[in-house]
Amino acid sequence: GVILLINVILLGTFSLLFKMKSFKQWIDQMKLTLPIIGRLNIIILSARFAETTATLYASGMSLISILDTVQGIMNNMYIHSKLNHVKQEVTKGVALSNAIRQVDVFPLMLSSVILIGEESGSLEKALYKAAAFYHEEAESAVQKMVTLLEPSMIMILGIIVATIISAILPPMYEMMGSIG
Repeated sequence: GVILLINVILLGTFSLLFKMKSFKQWIDQMKLTLPIIGRLNIIILSARFAETTATLYASGMSLISILDTVQGIMNNMYIHSKLNHVKQEVTKGVALSNAIRQVDVFPLMLSSVILIGEESGSLEKALYKAAAFYHEEAESAVQKMVTLLEPSMIMILGIIVATIISAILPPMYEMMGSIG
């Protein structure tokens, strides 16, 4: 009875926390600071930002509309909130590259590529190249992560198999001893 009550209270507390925007934002910020996975998340989100922005810019949308749309596809509340700041700065007339650099979420290279695109007049080409670069980086990071995880996964599987065998063997020996 008490354990059930504690579980219900914990479940209720967590469901309330996850409904709070600030808690979701904090969790999403933590996702970006985790040792290996955080870097991979940032790379993937940078690729998504660059590719979507390039596609929408090439179609002739205004920068503010593009940022609204990009904000909608980012599945990270922390970056979503940072893009609000970017939108406000761009509305004031600040260059996109400077606004992106100010929020300090995306890699510095992204704002540098955007600056080059803005100065050369070919923003969408620069963004497409950045997106391709980040896609390759993400693929490379996933490969590294798999390489790092393989030995630990083999060890975990070995421990599971050893546990199962150690649970089955003693009763089998006991049965064999009682037969003979």
